[in-house]
Amino acid sequence: MALLFFHLWAFLFIIPGGFLVLYSIRNAIKGHGSRSWQTTQCTILRSYVQVDTMGRPNRKAMMPIVEYEYQFNGETLKGSQIRYGTIGRGTRTACEKVLQPYPEGATVQLYVNPEDPHDCALEPGMSWGNVVNFFAGVVFVACGYAILQVKK
Repeated sequence: MALLFFHLWAFLFIIPGGFLVLYSIRNAIKGHGSRSWQTTQCTILRSYVQVDTMGRPNRKAMMPIVEYEYQFNGETLKGSQIRYGTIGRGTRTACEKVLQPYPEGATVQLYVNPEDPHDCALEPGMSWGNVVNFFAGVVFVACGYAILQVKK
């Protein structure tokens, strides 16, 4: 029974870590691909800092949010992707810096995946937050693997 518990404990590290690694690889591929996507103009509908207290009033997670509308192949679409990967979580100042080029009502360039026009981003490439997520995932998987090796 203890061995089963130990294996479950290890997989509590491996599964989320694997998810982070795979999600980061997906963002890296999309981010790299976005550099060659077609460009079009979009109109910024909303631009704000989302604050989440996560149920604790003295702990706040902040994230920049941009909502925009664009035309592609005669169709009107909406999006909210700034760049692939985690962006600007942290201070209000950092989030506002990310939002600065995207005031409400502005017309800016948008990168659109010609194979899937719903897939778009205001900035090509990926964020550094994606790199952090990748390495965090690797550490989680390694910890889970180490737990499995200790109990052999």
